[in-house]
Amino acid sequence: MSESNAFEFPFHENIQVIRWMYKKPGIVQKFHFLFFCIWSALYACWWGGKWAYCSDPYSCLPAIICQKIFGLKIVYHEHDSPTLNSKSTALFNRILLKCRAIIGRQAEIVVFPNRERANIFQTETGRRRPIEIVRNVPALSEVALIPSTKSENEILFYHGSLNKYRLPTTILDALVHLDPAITLRFAGYDTTSNKYLEWFMKEAKVRGLENRVRYVGGFFSRQNLLIECSKATIGLALMPIDLDDINMRYMTGASNKPFDYLACGLTLIVSNLPDWEIFFVDRGIALSCNPDCGKSIAEAVNKAIVLRAKSNIYSENGEKLLCSEWNYEYQFRNVYDIVTKSCC
Repeated sequence: MSESNAFEFPFHENIQVIRWMYKKPGIVQKFHFLFFCIWSALYACWWGGKWAYCSDPYSCLPAIICQKIFGLKIVYHEHDSPTLNSKSTALFNRILLKCRAIIGRQAEIVVFPNRERANIFQTETGRRRPIEIVRNVPALSEVALIPSTKSENEILFYHGSLNKYRLPTTILDALVHLDPAITLRFAGYDTTSNKYLEWFMKEAKVRGLENRVRYVGGFFSRQNLLIECSKATIGLALMPIDLDDINMRYMTGASNKPFDYLACGLTLIVSNLPDWEIFFVDRGIALSCNPDCGKSIAEAVNKAIVLRAKSNIYSENGEKLLCSEWNYEYQFRNVYDIVTKSCC
């Protein structure tokens, strides 16, 4: 968790960030969480705002305190849905899910990244009011404003968590079948204390790809990440075909990768999952492949190279969508209107 502790929000004169460091599982962590809930509610009361924003089940308990005791209105924005079992024997897990259900029913605004996950949430919590759908997209200021410094050679790019589901070794298998001038650069953080990163690089070496695969770092600054991304030519947003995890199964709109790649002018390659095909491929802004097959990935990369040599229509179509609909200003317009009207 030390790497995630290094993440920083961009500076804003009207935003103050107060960080509570991660504690290892155990009784100390539970007391740490309890103090966080009490402190958050008291701070909200002292601050005197009208709304409280919470973004995961761990923030629901302090949100309930803010709502019940201090009368604050709640915006609940769930990006990653919990994988906690509702029948879990752990008391702490049951409390978290109970608080989530209460917030789900009572929050003035609930936000989800896609309709599929929102429908599941409504069933689980019994919420009767509408749910706002907000994609995990860039801000308008980030669209096509990163200076393009494309390499003469083709560069595949990935950013995100480093694990076998998001950065599979089939990408290395694809490189074996591709022109030797084509390289892979990837950025992100390893949640397994660099074990997967080390293993992935060893697998690259086994395939003779040590000079064609480069880890470029964690990039805790989003601006620096987008600058690095803009140097590449093809963005990989590959999701596993068969996985029971709710977040993996319903990731369209939740994953920021495809939108970031399009914002940086990359040609987008996604998995040939039905929802990804409909959302990206059918709109003429992406190619698809079987993420479990290196040859399929290689074929998609070669097709992307040929298409871009003729026209950059895919990234142009993507940029148009980013400027018209797939930006935070547009996506959050309904939420913004509700909040501002209540404050007038």
